[in-house]
Amino acid sequence: MKLMLTLGFLTSVFYAQSQTITHSLHIGNKYTNEQLTNAVNNANWCGYIHEFENYKIVFDDGAEVLLKSQKQALNDGINLKGNCIQSVKVASKHVYSIAKNGIIVIRAERDLKKANSFKQ
Repeated sequence: MKLMLTLGFLTSVFYAQSQTITHSLHIGNKYTNEQLTNAVNNANWCGYIHEFENYKIVFDDGAEVLLKSQKQALNDGINLKGNCIQSVKVASKHVYSIAKNGIIVIRAERDLKKANSFKQ
């Protein structure tokens, strides 16, 4: 009986750690499937999860990642916080990249005309 409980516990721990927030990946020419998966799963996507649709993010090498919707995550046993769910945007306008340490970096454009207008 103890052996069965131990095996059940180990299986549930493995299952909990193997859950992923990505729905699908389209690999580009710079990052591997493993790099993308690890970076996306280690990031905090609170506010990026859509209620019913997949949220699309695009990386600098052309890779595309679709995050699971709230409905898909719940079907897979992933419990997301309710205040992290949004229902407006389904894609990001930013371009993402993965730093050497595996952290996702959001590349945002800077309006130089606006920044220089304050220097006089």
